[in-house]
Amino acid sequence: MYPKISIVTPSFQQADFLEETLLSVLDQNYPNLEYIVVDGGSTDGSVEIIKRYSDRLTYWVSEEDEGQSHAINKGFERATGEILGWLNSDDVLESGALMSVAKAYADASDAVAWIGNADVTNRDGQFLYHQPAIFSDKQSLARWGFDAVFFQPSCFFARTAFEKAGGLRNHLHYALDPDLWLRLFDQGRFVHVDQTLSRPRIYPECKSLAGRLKLRAELIACCVDQGMLDMAEFHLESLEQQARKQAIEETQKRYLPPIITRARDSFVYRGNRLLQSLGLSKKSPSDVERS
Repeated sequence: MYPKISIVTPSFQQADFLEETLLSVLDQNYPNLEYIVVDGGSTDGSVEIIKRYSDRLTYWVSEEDEGQSHAINKGFERATGEILGWLNSDDVLESGALMSVAKAYADASDAVAWIGNADVTNRDGQFLYHQPAIFSDKQSLARWGFDAVFFQPSCFFARTAFEKAGGLRNHLHYALDPDLWLRLFDQGRFVHVDQTLSRPRIYPECKSLAGRLKLRAELIACCVDQGMLDMAEFHLESLEQQARKQAIEETQKRYLPPIITRARDSFVYRGNRLLQSLGLSKKSPSDVERS
């Protein structure tokens, strides 16, 4: 008997990756799969891709929504599986992932979440590094990105626990998953599935890289909501450090090139003057002035 697994894919303007994402789920050939796609009204050809596989989908819709969290919640409202998971439209499931999750569920059906490893890739799907799932207690989950490191596409959880936790919070756009993990952990234990379950993509435009400061800011609010004020202070210090680092990097990017150019030109000028004074340069003083 295979437990029903419900997967939701939220998507918006991701036609470049969407088909690979869909096929990574559909080609699992899992016998008790419920697959729901919630598109935010894309105009880049995504809808045509979804229609191509509509006969293999449980449900799909393309309409304006309030963001990723809202889209995922809309999908889970239709889900009936014992196990839930969501797969963003630029990530893919590893072959055999759902069978591995079903086995983990059979071995630990009292758990509320089953979390696997990930092989991280670049925009073109080329392997970058392997990330084993790292977590221990709720305190480690609160120190997200430090004491707890795992990728959301490799996370699956019990529908009953998700509903009891209140689902995703629509107003969160960056810390939606660590916020959920904190609330799910109050419902029961997490189990590590020591297998690679997904291949998430990391590239400059992806939200997880582009919104690091916003992620940290939302984590502060999540920790305050959980009454974990020491963890909120920890993330505040991290946010300040990241903001300073980003400001320095942006300043260097803006001001260093012209400074280096002026310094190089000045060095060349002084060097030519010195060579000319020593009689080692063929340039006349007027040539040096013009160079």
